[in-house]
Amino acid sequence: MENKIILSGYIRYRPKNKTFYLNINSRLLGKHLINLKDKTRVKITREKKYFQIKTNKSGTILRGDRRGPLTSITKNLLTQKEEKELKSEKTKYSLPCKVIIKPKEFELKKYFLYPDQDAAELAYSLEKKGAKIPNRIMTPKAFNYDLEFNLKNKRAIVEITRTKPADKKGEYRNFRHQPQGARIQSQIFGVYRECIKKKSVFGFVIIHKNWKKYKHITELIDECKKINCYPTFVDFNKNWVKESTENILKNVK
Repeated sequence: MENKIILSGYIRYRPKNKTFYLNINSRLLGKHLINLKDKTRVKITREKKYFQIKTNKSGTILRGDRRGPLTSITKNLLTQKEEKELKSEKTKYSLPCKVIIKPKEFELKKYFLYPDQDAAELAYSLEKKGAKIPNRIMTPKAFNYDLEFNLKNKRAIVEITRTKPADKKGEYRNFRHQPQGARIQSQIFGVYRECIKKKSVFGFVIIHKNWKKYKHITELIDECKKINCYPTFVDFNKNWVKESTENILKNVK
């Protein structure tokens, strides 16, 4: 699936006009299509369980929408079972599906379609260093972590948060049982638990460097490292992606 990506979507049926529609769950792609000068026309084919969408000047219009693109489809793209379920009130006339597209055909780069642009930048950097990034676009519904990939035949997961410690006036919020501090601890423990459950996993939690000032965060570092879980401190300046990439490459062994 070189140069192709997988997006989630859904098929729906409108009893009123007896038409089937394919919706793609990507607000970013929907907004992009709205901004294009010309209407985008596509041809849709079925590839096993996937709907494959390719640009085609004589095809149907893929309409841009802020909720995600949509287009009408013919029922010959559906199985008999799907058609029956779509026409049933039990399914509310809708079924989930997966969609394959080539971003280049839509004048896009793959990582534009990541809802989390921090994860997109880091994924792009890691991919250039040999990491195998999934074709499925990483969204909170599709993946448990901000970033998941394979590197050196090992699975790695990453959580990224730009949350800074509160300033001195509200510093109490940074402590162990207060909102800011508890949130950072929770993100570290989430990755820590995954590394315990699956000992072959390497985990990284990228957080603001000012959290190094708080003992309840720094005291976790050594314990985390024992199970290949690495809290990573950056200042989120222009070099944070490079620093994070180097840290990941160094620790995935």
